[in-house]
Amino acid sequence: GYSARSRQRRRDQLRRTDVHVKLAQLIEKNDGAILTVDYGNDFTHSDSIRAIRDHKYIEPPRWLNLPGMCDLSAYVDFLALKSYVEKVPGMVATSAMPQGLFLESMGIHARA
Repeated sequence: GYSARSRQRRRDQLRRTDVHVKLAQLIEKNDGAILTVDYGNDFTHSDSIRAIRDHKYIEPPRWLNLPGMCDLSAYVDFLALKSYVEKVPGMVATSAMPQGLFLESMGIHARA
């Protein structure tokens, strides 16, 4: 059997899938595109949410007492995001690339 926590995690996954598919459908319907720039990998990180303030990590749960004073971040599961997009006819998802390679392809050296 599954624990209550496992069942809740699965329900959360299904909700995220539904939201991502609807977003992909909306983008496709409007002949749009999306560029996702974030930290992540091609797998799920558990408990990757973190808070940063003044260039320092703030330990949980302390950041819960600092609303609006910290930047919140979490790793993106790019493989899952790509699979959501590919469920929508007409949408194409490319692979993730390291930030440095992306910036080089956009001409960062010429702008430096």
